[in-house]
Parts: sequence; structure tokens; C-alpha cells
Amino acid sequence: MLTCSIHFHQFDLYDHDSTRWITHTVASDDPLYAKLAMFVVALRTIETADRTPAPMVQQIYFGDTGADLLVMFNRAVDQTNFTGATNFSCGLVFNVTVAGVFGDSPLCSWPNTKTIRVVLGKSPLVLPKDFVGLNGNVLKSTPDAVLSMASIWIQVDLPRKPLVPRISVSGALNLGSCDGLALNAKASSGSGGRQMTWQWTIDPPGLLDDMGLSNQSIAIPSDLLAYGGVYTVTLTLTNFFNMNATSDNLVVTKASMPLPSVYIEGPSQVSLLRSQTLQLSSVAMVTTCGDATTNPSMGFLWSLNNVPVVSESRNPRNLKLSKLDRGSYATTVLVFMADTPEVNNTASVLVQINPSPLVAVIVGGNRTIGNVDDLLLNGTTSFDPDNSTTELSYTWKCTDFSTGRTSCNGLDIDNGDVTTIPRDYLPPKTTLLITLTVSDPSTGRQSNAIVSLTVVLGNPPITKILSLATTKFNPDAKIVLAGSVTSVLDTQPAVQWSIDGDSDGSLAASTFGLPVVEVSPAAGTTLATSFHISCTDWVDEDLPLKFSFKYIVGEYSIDGPQVTLSDYSLTTSFDTVFPTGGGPNNTITIVSYIADALGYTTQSITTVQVTLPTYNNDAEQAAFLQNQTSQLENLAASNDPGKVLNMVNILASMMVTPSTAANVTNTPEST
Repeated sequence: MLTCSIHFHQFDLYDHDSTRWITHTVASDDPLYAKLAMFVVALRTIETADRTPAPMVQQIYFGDTGADLLVMFNRAVDQTNFTGATNFSCGLVFNVTVAGVFGDSPLCSWPNTKTIRVVLGKSPLVLPKDFVGLNGNVLKSTPDAVLSMASIWIQVDLPRKPLVPRISVSGALNLGSCDGLALNAKASSGSGGRQMTWQWTIDPPGLLDDMGLSNQSIAIPSDLLAYGGVYTVTLTLTNFFNMNATSDNLVVTKASMPLPSVYIEGPSQVSLLRSQTLQLSSVAMVTTCGDATTNPSMGFLWSLNNVPVVSESRNPRNLKLSKLDRGSYATTVLVFMADTPEVNNTASVLVQINPSPLVAVIVGGNRTIGNVDDLLLNGTTSFDPDNSTTELSYTWKCTDFSTGRTSCNGLDIDNGDVTTIPRDYLPPKTTLLITLTVSDPSTGRQSNAIVSLTVVLGNPPITKILSLATTKFNPDAKIVLAGSVTSVLDTQPAVQWSIDGDSDGSLAASTFGLPVVEVSPAAGTTLATSFHISCTDWVDEDLPLKFSFKYIVGEYSIDGPQVTLSDYSLTTSFDTVFPTGGGPNNTITIVSYIADALGYTTQSITTVQVTLPTYNNDAEQAAFLQNQTSQLENLAASNDPGKVLNMVNILASMMVTPSTAANVTNTPEST
């Protein structure tokens, strides 16, 4: 028997060489062999530290919304110093000696081990082509690596898809004889959370001279506009990426007689998919002069391409239509005075209904398959969102994952919603890409779905995950995945779910960027002070954004009843009066809701103080309440349910003490 004993010095992290030895002990029943002298084998070893190359910055660029920066590295970065929290201090990695370079309170995180995301704070200074510094001796590739990234300054690039402004101008274009011109472009988007330049022009020129480049709205008094005059207004917006857009020509006419004013909220051109519902809101006001104001009741008629339509909305000021055919629609609202229908006005927008993309689905998803059975391919759950009866055509293709070349031994797969690849055409130990193309011959639309299938020897369990109707979800959405596992060898196979690329168990989610909600003035009196609520600089990937406003009598609480001021619309601001505030400070809490195109909603809280007016005697108080009653009667005749409901809620809240007012004013949103 031969016994070996090996002796090593302790390893450390420093490069050096050293001598090692191996000793032998001999034991044998043969006395002669047992008397052999021990011998030692000497060897020389070289110990080296972990010299994994340090990560290097490849690029830093703005995200598509302009509200964040993305820093890309050439290799995975060790996360040892960043565990335990979703976000980390940006100053740990970045040189933030320049105050405000990333704005106030920026957030830094690792969406994956090769990317840092910087969500910019309020009022950031960084611009495209600026240089951003990263600190040295912080980032390594492995925990024990002796090499770390040196400090570096790198230029910030534009987004992969630079943000372009989207212009939305609201305001009446057909003016009555006593109307001035008031246009508001605050609902425009594409600022990236920064100040844009606003260049207004008018033809004939002269009326907008010396306006500057920061006015989001314009107002021209009536006496400066000639009767029968025609004016052309344009707006050009430029964001901090130096991307710009110019509105369509807004043709303004000035009539020689009093008219009600009306406009449709939002841009002058609206584009929708056929599977979406058209929703438009009009804003109308009675004329401020002439005999038409004796009865403020107004009527509304909507039409598409001069054909009257019946809206699905209960509010006559709103148009709601679903399942419109593809095409262009000149959408017009006619507003008229109820007692004198000949006194009327119109506003129009162009609506473009486009076909929805087809949805291609391969049942089963990415999975591992065996080569002992034929492969069934199933595309029957593919569909046309516009029409469930559309006859789709199906084309299949098989390629090699690694090379991109035709695979499946060159098989020409039979077309159809269900088809089969014989087992003899499934090369083992390869990964196949199966592509399904669904087409609608009548419209020329096409859509693809691709799954990867890893082919192994034998007959592994068959795994399937049902496809999702959409691949993009709101951060607070509940995602339900349905899967199945079957095996010919095990009636109850073990099942475990995992998410590729989510090593730390948390999924990165993009939300809103740099919100600002302003209310002015900060204090006022009951039913007398008009408060202006304005939402500016909200950014998101999924446009357009819509805004809704509510309030609470008293301080904010999560279960406090909220009174609706306005339903969701493209309008970023709202003017209103309030009832007396609640609590010791007469507080009214304004809750602003902002929703993106996917329906994800966030809210912002602002407070104002509203106190009762001071009356010298009971007669003054009675006169005040009588005046409010008269205003309510006028609103009731105006066919604006939203404003009527708002005034009723406010008056109702004044019938009880402020501490209980909120309990009687909780109202659902109208549709």
C-alpha cells in the first residue's frame, strides 16, 4: 500500500511562486519492501490572483422618453456592493460633483448586470453631447477580481428613437363677433420633462410680435380681430433633443354676428386602430354678447363625413363610437342655441381609423422537445383584432438558432393553422427557430410569431405556456400565466417557474417621469375664487396622456371620499371653484390623476385653503346663496352634466359642516 501526503501553503490574492512537495509512506507485508526509504517529490507552483478584465462602458444615452439615462457595459458587472435595495445612490458610481447634473433626487438601478438606469430627478442639467463621469475603483467583473474599472468621462448620446414633440392645440377657431382668440397647447407632449420652445406665428403678421418662446397659449382680444377676417396660426415646438414639429395650419375666422364658441379637445388629427373606441370631448360656451344669452341652453349634433351619428356617451358634449370601419372621417360637432337654432357654430377634427395588426400565436411557446415523436405545430389561436371571422393564411418556416440557415433537414413544412414536422426531420442536440407568418390576403396585413425549440434525444416531459394577448403590462398589473407539463414516464412531474434575465427576482418597470402639478392661487374663498389646476412636464412611453381631477374636503386620506371635477381627457388643466375646506386649516386636497394609453394611472396630491366669505349681515349671505342658485340654473340649461354635477356637489357640501361634507359628496365618474 502506498500512501501520499500533499502539503500546500495557504493561497492568497497576490501573484507569487512557491515550492510544494509530495511525501510518500510505504506499508507492506514484505519486510524488504517495507524498509525502503521514504522519498519526496518536489514541485514548483505559481499562484495568480483573479485577473478577470474590468468592465468597460460602451455607451451612455437617453431613454426614449428623455426622462432617464442608460449606461451600457461590455460585460456583466459584479453586484456585491449593490445588493439589498432596488435603487442605489448615483454618487456611488457617477461623478456628481456638478450639482444637479442628474436633477434633484435621481434614482439609479440595475435593470440587468450590464446596464445602469438613471431616472433623472427634477430640473436635470445633463444634455445630449455632455460628458458624464464614472468613478474609478468601484466596478468589477467578479467579487475577487483585482482589476476594477478606471474613472472615465463619456459623452451622452441621443435616444435610440429621439422623442419628437406631438402638438395638440385647443380653442375655438370659428369666432363670433364679440369673441377673442384663445388657443391653448398645454396638452402637447414630447418635452422629455424639460422646457420646450414655443414658436407661434400668425398670418397676417403683427398680432403675435414680441411673444417670446415660452408661451404655451395665446390670447388676442376681440377688438384686434376684424369682422370677416381670416387668420392662419401655426405652432412649432422644439424639445431639448433639438427635435421639432409644426402644427397644421389653424384657420381662424371672425364672424360679424354673436355665436356660441366650440372646440374639440386634443389635436386636429386623431389616429386610432379599428379595434379601439373613438372618444372625443367638445367644449362649448354661449356667446358673451347679443340676445342669444337670454337662454343659455345649447344643443349638440355630431356627424362623420356630414352624416349624423348617435353617440354612445350619455353626455351630449362627448362623442363615443366603437367598431368604426377603416378610413378617414371628418368629425364635426354642431352646437346651437336651443331657442334660436340658426345661431350655431361648428368644430371639426380629422379622424383616421387604421387596421389593427394581426396577432400571430404559436401554441406552447419556447420549450424543449424530444426527437422520438412527430412535432405538432398549432397556430389556431392567431386572430384578427378587427374581425374574428377573417380567414387568415398560415406559413411556417424552420431555421437553425445558431446559424440562421434553413433547418429541419430542409423540410418544406406544410402550410395551415395546424401542421406537423415528422420526427425524422428533427435534428437532435440543436435549437430550432419555428416562424409562423399569418396573413390577411384582403388587406395585405402580416404578423409573425417565433418560438425556439431545443431538440434532445429521447422523450422529455412536454411543457407548454399559453400565449398572452399582450406582451406589455402596467407595473401594477397582475399577469396570469397558464402552463402545462405532461410526461409519458411520470404522471406527476415536478414543475418550477423561472423568468429569464431576472436573477435577483425583481422586474424593472418604467413609470412616469418628471411630474409637476401646480394650483393657483394657494388660498381663496368659497365659491368666489377660481382656482387653476395645471399638470405639466409629464412623460411616458405610451402616449397620449389623459388627465382627471378630483378633490377631498379636508386632508388627504387613502379612503377619503373624492369628488370628481372632470373625467379623463387630453386637457392638462382645469378651472374651478371649491366649497369651504375642512379641518383646522380649511383644507381642500386636490387629487390629479394622470393615465397613459395603456390605462396605467398615477396621482399627485396638492392642497389649497378655502374659507367662507365674510358677510356683514344675513341679507348679504342670502344674496350670495341666491346668486349661486341662479348660476346653477344657468348651468343646468347649458347641457354640461359635468359642470352641473360639480356645482351641485359644492352646494351640497355647504349644507353641512366641513367635517361631514366629504361624506355626502362622493360621486362616481360619469361616462
